[in-house]
Amino acid sequence: MRLSANSREDRRAASAGIPDDDGSRVDWWLLFLLQCITIPQTFYTPGLIASTAVSLIMVARRPAQSLSAIGRYWPTYALVLLALASVFWSEQPDKTLRTGISALLFAFSAIVFATRVGITRAVSALFLASFVMAIIQLAVHRTGNAVEGLVPIGLMGAKNGFSFFGQQLLLLCLAMALDGNQPKPLRLLSLPATLIALYILAATHSAGGMVSAAIGSAILIAMVVIGKAPPRMRALCLVALVVVCAPLAASHQEVETAASDFSQDVLKKDTTLTGRAYLWYRAQPIIGQKPVLGHGFQAFWTQGNEDAEGLWNWAKNKSRAGFNFHNTYIEMQVDLGMVGLIGLIGMLAITVLLSAAAWLTAPNVSLAWMFAAMVALLSRTPTESMISSILPQIATWLVYAWVGLKHHSPAPLATERTATRERRQHQRGATRGPVPGRTR
Repeated sequence: MRLSANSREDRRAASAGIPDDDGSRVDWWLLFLLQCITIPQTFYTPGLIASTAVSLIMVARRPAQSLSAIGRYWPTYALVLLALASVFWSEQPDKTLRTGISALLFAFSAIVFATRVGITRAVSALFLASFVMAIIQLAVHRTGNAVEGLVPIGLMGAKNGFSFFGQQLLLLCLAMALDGNQPKPLRLLSLPATLIALYILAATHSAGGMVSAAIGSAILIAMVVIGKAPPRMRALCLVALVVVCAPLAASHQEVETAASDFSQDVLKKDTTLTGRAYLWYRAQPIIGQKPVLGHGFQAFWTQGNEDAEGLWNWAKNKSRAGFNFHNTYIEMQVDLGMVGLIGLIGMLAITVLLSAAAWLTAPNVSLAWMFAAMVALLSRTPTESMISSILPQIATWLVYAWVGLKHHSPAPLATERTATRERRQHQRGATRGPVPGRTR
């Protein structure tokens, strides 16, 4: 049976241009295992060793293809290379070297998996791994102190990390439920998984998690609906979305005030976002000490650093670990200076644009999930330090967008017009019969 042009396009879009083969099931389970290993944040060294082992197995299965992908997509981890290079001017070179190598290995793993497992299959692996780890984390029932009292922190080490996990799980649940190409048993699991995700978001009392989850969910649902429209209509809807969101920039102060009131009245937090304003104030002279290249990747929050010790003492952080400036861009300036900040903003902008272009060219639920998850992550960057999450995910998203655009390079409008023209010619030929002298 011959597939229609639209069916062929949908099938190609479902895999984001990445071929499926007999070994893909093994790759899928390796990705599932890697996600289960890397979700916990409290056992960093064992997790790094285990994730490296899984990645090496993946590379060993097809070494030439894996190394070629790592070399071909080097721009996706350029920022990680800068972080690793900062060992030469870091105030804590040993820590910078360890964390830089870890970030580079995670980026390599992301590239290998992104070129071996299609985006739709990757979403199903990430969903099942997140669902399993959600059950495990709730069963462990670890709690931590917060402004609201004791709150669940799972295996993430902090309530904000656990709420971010709940946000990601919720978006994966929506992607599974809305995608008819996903396996039915996994789609059925999306309902109980959604309830778990909502419970995590509510129990952690994280305003950032709730708002980001709402933003990501709204964008994902809107993109799935818009994706059914013709290419020209999709482009118009994207322009309309920009026009609708533009007034929010003009009313930034009002939105910020409303968020502050909500944080104080509903979540019972202080008006400075639980001390974030003081952290941002203290960060400015620290940035001014080394404004161009920073203090070194992950070098600031180290025991013995007088500025870090002072902030730990102010925050009553007796463990003297696991702290940050609660702003991704400020954190990047402290670590890698203005050079790192420009690199981060540039990489994020490129990732957003390429991901939007990939979805506009070949829309499907998985690409919509990728874009929505990215926007939800970015919405947390002004009030949370998301560097450890952003660096490997930039590599993943960029590769999927890059590969998707490469395999769907024909202009969507031209493809639609060609299909329409062929359909009309076929209809005319069926009603009028063959025309003498015309090649059919």
